[in-house]
Amino acid sequence: MYDSGVKAIFTAAAGVNIGVITEAKTRVVNGEEVWVIGVDSDQYDDGIYEGNKSVVLTSAIKKIDEAAYQIIEDEINGQFPGGQVLRFDAKNDAVGIPSENPNLSDDTIAKVNEVINAIKADEIEVKTEL
Repeated sequence: MYDSGVKAIFTAAAGVNIGVITEAKTRVVNGEEVWVIGVDSDQYDDGIYEGNKSVVLTSAIKKIDEAAYQIIEDEINGQFPGGQVLRFDAKNDAVGIPSENPNLSDDTIAKVNEVINAIKADEIEVKTEL
């Protein structure tokens, strides 16, 4: 994909990203400007190639800890809705980006937060069906 001019790759599985990150590091060290978007957890450290520079632009994080906390809290409070499909998404803070994003500008982070807040306020609808 990088050979065809793609500047950033966002894979769908964290383990798969390691190969993409390795390739991106090689290309950046050789003078190209390419990026990787991490997935599932903050993969910034996986992309470090020189000092604290990383080829990981940001990561799309699944906050499993937040989902587990919400489920446990609901169970403790007698509010766990057993037998129902539960959705964990931006509305309940179960997905997002890392709290620190050295490769993103403050303006970009502000825009991401603006979009997340609009999702929470139902100003933007995220389809859950294909």
